[in-house]
Amino acid sequence: MTTRGSSRASPSWFIVLCLGFLSLFLTAHDAFSQTRPRLLVYLHGNIKPRVLQSALADRLPGAEVVVLSRYRDFARELANNPDAVLALEPVLAFHGLSVGLRGVRGGQDTERYVLVSIGGTVPKDSFSSLTVGVVDLLGREPTKKFVARLLGLHASPPLKYAVKTEDLLPLLQFRSADAVLVSERDAEEIRSSSKLELRVTPLDTRVGLASVSFRTDAGRNGIKSGILALDLATNRNLEVEGWR
Repeated sequence: MTTRGSSRASPSWFIVLCLGFLSLFLTAHDAFSQTRPRLLVYLHGNIKPRVLQSALADRLPGAEVVVLSRYRDFARELANNPDAVLALEPVLAFHGLSVGLRGVRGGQDTERYVLVSIGGTVPKDSFSSLTVGVVDLLGREPTKKFVARLLGLHASPPLKYAVKTEDLLPLLQFRSADAVLVSERDAEEIRSSSKLELRVTPLDTRVGLASVSFRTDAGRNGIKSGILALDLATNRNLEVEGWR
């Protein structure tokens, strides 16, 4: 009788043992996650955030990487004090974050912005009367100030907001905007993906490329060397060729 009772009880002990090992594993995993520096990435390229996050996570195995493309999500995650932030230089400047690494392309750490429109270029004296499509880079009101600065105006013209760059072309196709404001590089991609007669109007102000701010020593020590060692394909997904 006793032997049979012990046999029936053994599966319960096995389950308890497994649960104990699982608990230890989860505790160790959480501890490991908490010790890894956290990199917050906020960009609007054509590559999907989850694809970019996976690529960066593979190349920065010592860091926890979070990639976002919506400003409201970025602002929420920024409040959680990540160890490092990778975003366009104007985003870092708006949030008072110092630059620890600057992305470069063609030897430059800035790029020209342009207006893309259908049929012809846009005269400068008509900028204030345009309806302009733009990626919501900094939240609605700060983005208006950003656009006004690029256009050399005291106040922004009416804006049509998009979440990512690829959403701007439909604004032109459906005549929801007279022009869209993008980087010169993004303008080339928009023109190559459309059969519309698109024209580019260069602007005078240049804008900083993707840059990195290190907010903690753990971020600098655990992430900087990995970013400097990124391969060309990953850097291109960040719209840079290297870092300095």
